[in-house]
Amino acid sequence: MTQRSILVTGAHGRLAAAFLNWLKNSDYRAVSVTRNPQADEYGWEDLWEGNILESVTDIVHFAWSTVPYSSEQSPGIEWRIDLPILSGLLSRIAQLGPAAPRFVFISSAGTIYGDASTGPSREDDELFPRGWHGFAKLAAENLIQRFGESGVDFTILRLSNIYGVSSPLTQPQGLISYLLEALREEKPLKIWGDGSALKDYLHVDDCVAAVAEIVVLKLSGIFNIAHGKSHSVSEVIRIAEEIVGKKVKIVFSPAPKWDVHRSIPSCERIFQQISWQPTISLSQGIYSQYVGESPAAGRTLATKLQAKRVDPAAVECNHLIRFQR
Repeated sequence: MTQRSILVTGAHGRLAAAFLNWLKNSDYRAVSVTRNPQADEYGWEDLWEGNILESVTDIVHFAWSTVPYSSEQSPGIEWRIDLPILSGLLSRIAQLGPAAPRFVFISSAGTIYGDASTGPSREDDELFPRGWHGFAKLAAENLIQRFGESGVDFTILRLSNIYGVSSPLTQPQGLISYLLEALREEKPLKIWGDGSALKDYLHVDDCVAAVAEIVVLKLSGIFNIAHGKSHSVSEVIRIAEEIVGKKVKIVFSPAPKWDVHRSIPSCERIFQQISWQPTISLSQGIYSQYVGESPAAGRTLATKLQAKRVDPAAVECNHLIRFQR
């Protein structure tokens, strides 16, 4: 049997790097593509000029130039950078015909749905993005689906808020990283709004496990990849405070109009299709990120919290909002 080769774009990004780490420990061959290639990596020009696409069986397209905040600072930038790259890549794939690799696109459940109204957001719901980032991801999905009508085999994965890896604190992105930094340094934490915004937080290891299973099974379609439980910003802060044993000073600021207030992605479809289930609770994930240990070590949270006389069940249950799928 020919070894499956999986091409990963945006290889230097935090999530792509985590997926590549899984690949390197699997039976699959990893092919890395990035804007600034290093040894054993390829640049975008290599895709356009060489025959790399003919040599791979799958493409997982993590590459994206913006996060919601930076997208608002440069309106329309994705139409100048990301969408032309995506269009060129899909065109090359389409030209390969039946031998073309499968295409997996990393989209955003956090921005593409807009605010959830009466319940969890499902994949077939109408989409009402509020900001440029969501509109750009929607444009990308529409483009992919159009190529799908021409025979390109695709999967679109709408991820919720991924945490569990350290991120550079250079722009407002990633509540948990900023929160843990504030607790470490005993400095104020600035948040948007009054703390009531609901978000779904998925640990990076759970996310990689989901993407890996989907790639291995060659699953096609559109899927939310989320924890399936949403927490308010205030609840996340309280959980972290109880785990760390410190209080953080909160500085409230007006929420931007483009920021989604209620993000509640449903996991019903993906749970029906594969065996994957999230295994890392928010309290476990926050603890492991704070101390720099793996989630496996984070699962000893109960023992360590009991040593601090904190009830781990209360940490999670007191602040958890559950939605029926």
